Amino acid sequence: MLKKLDLNTNKIASLANMPNLPALEHLDLGANLLASADCLTALHAFPGLKVIIMSANPFVDEMADKFKSEVLVFSGTHLKTIKTTNEEEVADEEVVAAGEERNERAKLKREAEEEALRVAAEKALEEAALAADKNKPAGDAEDE
Repeated sequence: MLKKLDLNTNKIASLANMPNLPALEHLDLGANLLASADCLTALHAFPGLKVIIMSANPFVDEMADKFKSEVLVFSGTHLKTIKTTNEEEVADEEVVAAGEERNERAKLKREAEEEALRVAAEKALEEAALAADKNKPAGDAEDE
């Protein structure tokens, strides 16, 4: 079973085709071309991961000090074993804070979706009312 995988400096731009490696504990993706935090969702394929190294990737450099917390937020309950990100230890308080941040983001996403549905429903009602007004016979206008 593969426990350590070093893919450092391989010009990797996506983790979309990474295989499921449940026994993997150490993953080095440093110095690649990963440009978006979206690749963090691919880490779910490694439930036993303890160490993740992604330094010197464009999105990691851009995130700077926020990288560790983003890994913890994205990994959620899928990576309960993560202990080190970019050679920095993960403290219990950081895991708790990431859980709170994940819950807050989920809440905001739900609220935004509900608001979008409400706005769409209001628009549909307005359009239906306009269509009904256009279809009224001319004699019905006196009723208003």
